[in-house]
Amino acid sequence: MRKKDKSAKECTRLHQHDSIHIPGYDIKYEIGRGGMATVYLAIQRVLERKVAVKVLDETSDDSHLVQFFKREGRIIAQLSHPNIMTIYDGGFTEDHRLFLSIEYLEGGTLKNRIKRGLSINSIIEIIEAVAQALAYMHYEGVIHRDVKPSNILFRKIGTPVLTDFGIAKEFGSTAIHTKIGFAMGSPAYMSPEQLMGEKATIQSDLYSLGCVFY
Repeated sequence: MRKKDKSAKECTRLHQHDSIHIPGYDIKYEIGRGGMATVYLAIQRVLERKVAVKVLDETSDDSHLVQFFKREGRIIAQLSHPNIMTIYDGGFTEDHRLFLSIEYLEGGTLKNRIKRGLSINSIIEIIEAVAQALAYMHYEGVIHRDVKPSNILFRKIGTPVLTDFGIAKEFGSTAIHTKIGFAMGSPAYMSPEQLMGEKATIQSDLYSLGCVFY
């Protein structure tokens, strides 16, 4: 019975993209899933290019989640750095779910590369690139709050890119710092102040990057 249930879930997940319709995009298949959204590989028709489309889950009717999603798009749009993901578009699916059209990074995650093993030179290059991205972000008044290996992806040519700004915040923002149904960060990489539910700072991102380096 369990095997049948598992197969049914996998089948549903595999074909779920059939219900996603966005004008100007051909949705191919699911490539990722998070606490509030699902990411699909898609083709942007007018430019004939691959993109990643992040769609807010239809069950996410919490106004806080909508605020986080909109803020993520706005924050990425105001940043321009070679080691930070690029956003192309945003709007609503035909069934009125919010979506973001973002850069498709086909080089995999740092999490997977760590499993395969990395040379010390590669590690230093990756950490240096992410540190530069964070320095730029902080200069622009943004704190990431969720720096971890699975949020560091790579372009096809190997460039490391910081992604997933779902819980990022701007300096002086009144954004919620505590849990609203999901963890505000990843415990293994969170700074002590984040674990205690206190306000995240620039140093919080640097602490998380140090954990990644370790």
